[in-house]
Amino acid sequence: MPRSLFIGILFVVCILAAAAGCTGQPASRVIVTPTVTITVPNGDTAEKTFNALSRAPLNDTERADIVRLQEDQKYITDINTILARQHPDIPVFQNIANASIVYQDADNVILQRYGITTPEKDAQGAFSSQKLQSTVDNDVNTGSNSVRDALLVSARGEDMHIADLEAAIGRTDNPDIQFMDRQELVSSRNNLRTISQWITAYKGVYTPSFIPVDYYKSLTSSPVEQVLQK
Repeated sequence: MPRSLFIGILFVVCILAAAAGCTGQPASRVIVTPTVTITVPNGDTAEKTFNALSRAPLNDTERADIVRLQEDQKYITDINTILARQHPDIPVFQNIANASIVYQDADNVILQRYGITTPEKDAQGAFSSQKLQSTVDNDVNTGSNSVRDALLVSARGEDMHIADLEAAIGRTDNPDIQFMDRQELVSSRNNLRTISQWITAYKGVYTPSFIPVDYYKSLTSSPVEQVLQK
């Protein structure tokens, strides 16, 4: 084949490939500009409001809920920090981790106020619960596969936390605990709103495992909520 003809054919092929969107960039490299952003809450303000509210004796269910929510929050902080290292050019993971660590500290304030010893380990990604440890290990492996898989892992953490918070709020009448749990609930709902937009941008679909599907659809189609409302 004459060299000039070969170059002409190659030129046409490149034009057709570009027209079809085959730019040679990896499929995971998607430009995303979500309309919902993660805002780091004011932990000092939340703690002052919490401490100003009255306290009351806890029953066993309330104590178990406090510990469970502390585990949830540590999981969200740790897993998103790890996902951020795996995918450093995707800012949503570190943004969620930064917001979540504020409420992880707030949960520790609740534990201290009610004299509950935290069962959690200080090391990142390390948990006392073998079930939760297994979940973390699996999620870290899954999240390393692709950005989309990492986003689905992050969404599942918020999904779980929302379900646990909704249940815990309904099982306590302590105003201080209800206040803090509601702040965490708003934060997790906003986080899930943001993650859902990233998942859509990466052509993924998230099906909730813990909250009802209708709840998820309503949440992700509604505006961002404001925290620190009594």
